Parts: sequence; C-alpha cells; structure tokens
Amino acid sequence: MTSALDFPETLLNDEQRQVWQLREQEKLSVQEVAKRQGILVSKAYKLWNAADERVQDYRRNGDKAISLLPGRVRNALVLNGLADWGVVRDAITSGKLKWRGTNVGGGIMMGPTHIKNLRWGYWVALHDWVGLPHPVPVLPTKRGGRKKAQPQLESPPQQNETGD
Repeated sequence: MTSALDFPETLLNDEQRQVWQLREQEKLSVQEVAKRQGILVSKAYKLWNAADERVQDYRRNGDKAISLLPGRVRNALVLNGLADWGVVRDAITSGKLKWRGTNVGGGIMMGPTHIKNLRWGYWVALHDWVGLPHPVPVLPTKRGGRKKAQPQLESPPQQNETGD
C-alpha cells in the first residue's frame, strides 16, 4: 500500500515517518523536529538520515529496493556484497545463497559460510523480495532417543477348539 508520501507505509517505522513528514511536508528544520517530537537533535538527525536513505533507495529502485527487506537480512546482504536485487536473485537460483537445515533449526548459507541470525522467516522474505516462489519447508526428523512405545491393541477374544 502506498501512502500519500509516494512510498509504502512499511518502508519507514513510525518515528522515521513522523520525522520525514515534519521535514518534508511542514519544512521544519531538524532542530524544530527534535523540539516538537521531544527527542534529542542527534536522534532526529539519525531518524532523518535513515528515513531519507530508505526513501531515496525506494525512489531509485521501486519494488526492487533493498530497503524493503527487514533490517537484519538487509544488513547481512550488504555486508556480504549482495546489495542488489538481481545479484540476490541470481545467488538464490544458482545455489550460492541457500537454506541449510530445517525450517525450525537451520540458516541461510552463502557458499560454505553460515550467515548468522537469519532464520526461516528471512529466507521466505528474500524469496518474496526477488519474486521467487516460497521455499518448501523442510520438516525436522526425529533423531536418536528412544522410540515411544506404541499402544497395544487388544487382542481378539480367543476361541476354544470347540468354537464356543
């Protein structure tokens, strides 16, 4: 859904959106924004810079903007040199970027390297972002331990030799 500010509502968090609106629509300085919001000027600058960077990315790249991804996965991709939509799509389709493990306990791998703290939900978000079908969850299997005893079925009544 696109807001009156020409970008999706989910692009900015509430604080960023408020600072963005005060700066863009009301043309307030960062100092005035800080005073009105009751925050430090340094925080207002930080919020403004983050919002501006994300909005500019969205305006340049549209639905392919990396700023549409959750922060944790976005940062991991940038740190691993995968900041472009096409590069990420190619990495997933070629297997360079892949899921290893189950949807309960596993992680995103880049080659042999595990990218920390990126779980199943982020893997699904990456597929959504690059326009690939949702990955099929890999369910965990039981390993080791005792097998649970199966309930014993009642045996049918025994008939005696006479057929009674």
